[in-house]
Amino acid sequence: MPVNSGSQSSAGRQPGTPIIGSATAGNASGSIAFTSPDYTGKPNTSLTYTATTTPGSVTGTSSSSPISVTGLTNGVSYTAVVKLNNTVQDSLNSASSNSFTPVAPPTPTPVPTATPTPAPTATPVPTATPTPEPTATPVPTATPEPTVGVTCTSLDVAIGCCASTGCSTACGNGGSCNNPPFNRCFDPGNC
Repeated sequence: MPVNSGSQSSAGRQPGTPIIGSATAGNASGSIAFTSPDYTGKPNTSLTYTATTTPGSVTGTSSSSPISVTGLTNGVSYTAVVKLNNTVQDSLNSASSNSFTPVAPPTPTPVPTATPTPAPTATPVPTATPTPEPTATPVPTATPEPTVGVTCTSLDVAIGCCASTGCSTACGNGGSCNNPPFNRCFDPGNC
């Protein structure tokens, strides 16, 4: 008769029950931790562990801890049990885990789009008003001085410089009427 020696026991003996650990929630999922039993049954080369939720009986499998269970409903509270799957015989279910409630991650707050600051409108440079050139004041046309009718003195007449004291028409002896500054009839020969 075969001897029971722990993990080397004969085939047909039911594996030990996994020890449930902590269950944590994710987005529509849960992660179930556990500890493998000391005796996993025979053969023990291809072992898997299955976690099953309540409610919904949603399952997930893994060859080691933790087991990820997906397809859960966010906002619903779940518990889970774990059992060992052996090709010959499965273990009993573990005790139930703590409850966990999947939740969707918060929606990220959109970063506000920066409003570009408009460039300041350039102030137009005022157009310089050209300073009109001063109008040159016309130089008045010199009014020719009228021929001055020099009045000869009686002395001029006496010495023959003037034919008369009028000096308006002629000077004596072919002389010319010398206008200012002398105002005298001029005759080189006699005066």
